[in-house]
Amino acid sequence: MSRHLLTAMGLAYLVCLTRCSAEPMQSHKAHRSLASPSSTRGHSGCSKTGYHFRPIKYTASTLEREWGQQLARGNDDACHFILNNVQKVKEWTVKLERYQNMAIETKSNALESVTPFTVDVSPRLETMSGLWSQDIFSTMTYENICPGELAGIKRNVHLEPLLGHLRHPFSVQNCIPPAEQGTGSLIDLSYILFVPWAATDFHLNYHGRKLLFDLGSSTFVTSLQYLTTRYRQAGVDFESIWAWEATIQDPVEYWDLVPDTYKQRLHFYNTPIKENFTHAAHPLNIIRNICQPGDFIAVKLDIDNGPMEMAIMDAISGDTDLRRCISEMFFEQHYSHPDMPINWAAGTSASLGSVFQSFSKMRSAGLLLHYWP
Repeated sequence: MSRHLLTAMGLAYLVCLTRCSAEPMQSHKAHRSLASPSSTRGHSGCSKTGYHFRPIKYTASTLEREWGQQLARGNDDACHFILNNVQKVKEWTVKLERYQNMAIETKSNALESVTPFTVDVSPRLETMSGLWSQDIFSTMTYENICPGELAGIKRNVHLEPLLGHLRHPFSVQNCIPPAEQGTGSLIDLSYILFVPWAATDFHLNYHGRKLLFDLGSSTFVTSLQYLTTRYRQAGVDFESIWAWEATIQDPVEYWDLVPDTYKQRLHFYNTPIKENFTHAAHPLNIIRNICQPGDFIAVKLDIDNGPMEMAIMDAISGDTDLRRCISEMFFEQHYSHPDMPINWAAGTSASLGSVFQSFSKMRSAGLLLHYWP
């Protein structure tokens, strides 16, 4: 994503936050079962609440499954698919707007009575169960692996579908229906279903620390400001943040843009991410070393270095323990497509179909993964 565009998005959207504070393509299946939770090592994390949920199955929505089937036939005309399903797609965007408005209202009413690191409010999805049509929204099913009376309890967590260009369905000019003309933006993030857990289940499962890793953060007023604000609206207040940025920043200017409330929480590495995954300052190594049962760890990856990004994703895909440490992830993978700007796909051989397959595979492995635009 362009740093200038992201900066503009951050400043425009987040005025409320003050500074003082390569497998062959196959037919896309409806669902895939994950490894049995009985194979886990012990029951770490169970002692405090009796809950420790593990993902056991990812189920693609009807809409996502149909899009995957079209891609499997070699047809990657995303906009034609969006426009042919415009009513369902519109229903997706409208329901996400209702969800986000409820999250913001709930959060603003609760913040006055909480202290740092004790925010205990997340969107009340249990009051919105009727919103999540399986025709539109995909589902990650979790199972409680703790022994006792609560053993085996299952919970469904809904996700936005992998659809079209994987970002906001009306963000690409050719995909915008006549009634929506003038509203599209490649950096519109409103399609993402943030922290899609019911409040009670979230706090039973993630009773530990709330930690954020931003790989490719630029200045604070871009992705970090957006993510910290959106998560606070969802009841998640990060007590520690790690950020990496390869472009050299002026230290005084950089820290002047960091709100006071985050200055002591932020660990900023103004250096490219190391190729050595065992290096002490490599983000995946840090996650491995600090991850504890009950932690909520969010990761965003967008470093505009395709080979390094894919190496990081391959490492996560191949390491079950590391993948289980990551509670929620955002990743922008570039690909070549006639609908997208030519310079956006420079240096990549990926196609829309291969990116869809990669994201589907990671979700099917139990990673709650969103496409980052």
